Amino acid sequence: MRRRVLSRSRPSEQGFTLVEVLIGMAILSILGVGVWSGVTVALRTAERFHARALANARLLQLDDRFRECAGRILAPWWISGPSLSTTGGSWSVAWLDGDPKRKLVLSFSEGVLSVDDGAYVSRYPGLSSASLAAGLDGRNESLGMTLTVEGKDIGHKAIVARYGSAPVRTPEGS
Repeated sequence: MRRRVLSRSRPSEQGFTLVEVLIGMAILSILGVGVWSGVTVALRTAERFHARALANARLLQLDDRFRECAGRILAPWWISGPSLSTTGGSWSVAWLDGDPKRKLVLSFSEGVLSVDDGAYVSRYPGLSSASLAAGLDGRNESLGMTLTVEGKDIGHKAIVARYGSAPVRTPEGS
């Protein structure tokens, strides 16, 4: 005959008390809040990085377009250089592709810089300011242009571009 043994648990094997469960839940909650804060900070950092990368990509596109258009300014050798006309938030330079009637026009309005060569208009948003000035040599001859832009994610930048033609210089002392 077999004997049945009733298992009686010892006091140490009865499980967790309500206080122990509550303390465990509190610890897990604190850890969860820490992990969530870390994830939130990482997401915000990624968003800032993405915004800066996008702004810098736009700045590179603007740099390429501005330099390409400036290189197409082909003034004849007998003038001292193309003149830069300013009207409000718009700037224009004649002698685009060697034609005195064709102009390169840059305009800035409501945070958007536009570059217009008469055939295609490029727009560059996200800027807080933009200005264009003639790039002069030591004799005040216009050799190119300096475009200065400022934006939240790019800071303050200047792009200097030479014209496709430069004035003929006379030798010093002549």
